[in-house]
Amino acid sequence: MNLPAPLSAASRSIHSVANLVIVLVLVLFGIYVVNTWQQVRAREEQHMASNLSLLKRTLDIFFLSKRAGLMSLIDAIERSPGQLNNLAAIQPLLAAYKQHRPEITLTFLTDMQGQFLASSHTQVLQGLPTIGDQPSFQAFLQEYQDNHDLYIGRPQLGKLTGQWSFS
Repeated sequence: MNLPAPLSAASRSIHSVANLVIVLVLVLFGIYVVNTWQQVRAREEQHMASNLSLLKRTLDIFFLSKRAGLMSLIDAIERSPGQLNNLAAIQPLLAAYKQHRPEITLTFLTDMQGQFLASSHTQVLQGLPTIGDQPSFQAFLQEYQDNHDLYIGRPQLGKLTGQWSFS
């Protein structure tokens, strides 16, 4: 049986130093990887925060433009003959408002109970649905009672169009 020759003290020292160098390189590489990962993570978090800030500004501008458009629609309704009492005159105003804004799927006028009075979706003014039971309309009522101001609510599935919309 051939047994390996016993290692000399110098040879064992060289193996120990080599193993120590390998362990040290692996530890340093591990530290480098963790440090690099932390730097990349910090940069990505900063980019995400910047993107979120830009998105917030963009949405603010979008909703401000929608608010301005709705205010112009309100002015047009107030200038129309009979104002809110003339639903036949309001329906074409709602349709024209929607026609010039492709991102809008539906414009409508309701009473304070949520009953549709006029809609850009149909010229028929009888038998229109009610949204009084929807949480978004209840939130609008609460907001209106508190502030008497224009309110843009949460997205909801429209009863007339079947599409998601803001109320």
